[in-house]
This record gives sequence, C-alpha cells and structure tokens, in this order.
Amino acid sequence: MKLKAHHDLDIGNHALFAALTDATRWERAAMRKGVEVLRIDGGDELAAGAVWQVTGLVRGKLRSGQLKLRMVEEPSHLLFDFESPMFTGVFVTRLFEMSARRTRVALEVEVRPRTLAARIVLQGARLGRQKLEGRFHARAGVVLRDLVGQLRGG
Repeated sequence: MKLKAHHDLDIGNHALFAALTDATRWERAAMRKGVEVLRIDGGDELAAGAVWQVTGLVRGKLRSGQLKLRMVEEPSHLLFDFESPMFTGVFVTRLFEMSARRTRVALEVEVRPRTLAARIVLQGARLGRQKLEGRFHARAGVVLRDLVGQLRGG
C-alpha cells in the first residue's frame, strides 16, 4: 500500500534538507512522543547505512522496528527502509527547488505485509484509503510547517 503527500514550503531547499538530515533533531522529537530510539550503527553523521532501532506504543501495543537510511542524495533525496515483525516498507522524501526561497516536499510511504495478520490489517486500511491518505497528508503538513517554524525561530 502506498501513501503520498506533497507540500510547498516557504524555505530554501538547502536549509530544509539540512534540517531533514539532522538525525539528532528527529531522535529527540521521537523521544518527546514516548518513542525509544537507539542508533545501532554507532555513527553520528547521517549517511547511507545509518540504522536505528525504534520502540513505542502504537494503538496501545508496544511495537518495535528497524529504520535504515538506504540513500542520501544531497540536497534532494532521502530513502529509508523500515522493517518490523509484521511489515516492511520504504519511506522516500524528495525535495524540489521551486525558487531560492520555496521548496516542494514530496513524501511517499510504501508498506508491505510480512504476515497474514499484517495482510488483513492492510486490507482494512485499503478500505479506508481516502481517509488514511488525508490523515497522512495533514500530519505531514503539520510536521513540515513546525519544522519550518523552528528554523525561522518562531
């Protein structure tokens, strides 16, 4: 199942890419939401091959998974793989410079089931796909606008 969203932001491409690749910022943000994040590849820099173990509550149950940065193309492309006991998938972020101070962000998530139970969960999600895509688009917009606000100091 694929979900897509895109947002136009009033910020330069390079500044936005630098913020999106600030791993420490995202680790702290996840921890503030109650998610345990552990970098297991031992590095500090965000480069291809970076791996995180992520554990947190999802719909009332403790879930864990692994997130791996597969590709970084500065200043326009990030590709992550994720894996959990029930699902695998890919998360792609693309940045398109529209002008010196305006950037379009295109987000895409593809989720694939690993088990029969996961297949049933995804089938249910497909039935409510339009609502799910709307929530994904809205939540991505909130996160991106908050990020831009932080970068501007407000």
